[in-house]
Amino acid sequence: MSDRWLIVGLGNPGRRYERTRHNVGWFVLDELARRHALQFSVSAHGARLAEGRIRGHAVILAKPQGYMNRSGQPTGSLLRYWRIETERLLVVLDDLDQPAGALRIRPTGGAGGQRGLQDIIDRLGTRDFSRLRLGIGRPPGRMEPRAWVLKPLRGDDLIKAQEMVGRAADAVETWLQSGTEAAMIRHNGDGTRALARRHRESPEESLERWQRAQELNPGDPGPPERIGRTLLRLNRAQEAADWMLRAAALHDEGGDSDRSLRLQEQALKLDPSRVEAQRLLAAQWLALGNPRVAARRLWTLAQWLARQARSDEALSVLDDLLELNGSHGPAARLRAQLRGVAVARDSAQTSER
Repeated sequence: MSDRWLIVGLGNPGRRYERTRHNVGWFVLDELARRHALQFSVSAHGARLAEGRIRGHAVILAKPQGYMNRSGQPTGSLLRYWRIETERLLVVLDDLDQPAGALRIRPTGGAGGQRGLQDIIDRLGTRDFSRLRLGIGRPPGRMEPRAWVLKPLRGDDLIKAQEMVGRAADAVETWLQSGTEAAMIRHNGDGTRALARRHRESPEESLERWQRAQELNPGDPGPPERIGRTLLRLNRAQEAADWMLRAAALHDEGGDSDRSLRLQEQALKLDPSRVEAQRLLAAQWLALGNPRVAARRLWTLAQWLARQARSDEALSVLDDLLELNGSHGPAARLRAQLRGVAVARDSAQTSER
């Protein structure tokens, strides 16, 4: 028999499913691949495969590609091809009946209504193999379970899932090293201990956690905003501004223009050097019927450009500002000052020639 171990994550192929609750099994395999520098570079036996070593064990990570309820055929084919015993098989899957964020690893058992797991049991003719269930909770209100499992993870749900995925990857490593019973003792539960550790985490650890959340769902504005605020704690203001502007763009795409504007204001206070972003923000305020705030943004930009000796750009901004508000005395005085400097400069250059 083979000395390999097979870890099968259940999910559905295709972009419409990749960020859904039904695919958290694949999230765990992605996390294991990331930790151990493995690549899903092979497609065989109806699955995408990554091969390598985890904690000293030869491992195959498999993502069946035939949709959730047809996971059995690829799993059985891989076991037969590599001559792997079912004692070395672990199936990672979502579970409606576990609270969101909870883990439950067991050495055997029924499918509990999970069609992918049921197909594997039917194909293998046994239910005696380890499975790691990832809690996604029951749908709220009258939402159908199918709609719930196929709903993309966002916001706090995404963060909770990301934290669970990290603990699930820890559980897989324990399973490989010490067996199912040890993994049950150490990792089964709702992650209360892990949440307590989070309150003691360093800014660097927080940053890594939010970055992983952003990778799980690039379209969610929550993680980029948290990344920005964490970078600010690390005194990395320019990077923080960049992430806040990313979050602002995502909020705007999602229809939350108020939040987008607030984040842009915060980002540009951190890094006023973003000239185009400042002009764009002024135009947004003007389009919203708030010329006073638009003028304030242009004035801030003009002052910054003047301090950087970028007189021509400052004059262009001041022209726009005075067209918007002709009675802006400080802007008129600064424009006159900068024009005087420009005239003196041009005269000096002419004399030299």
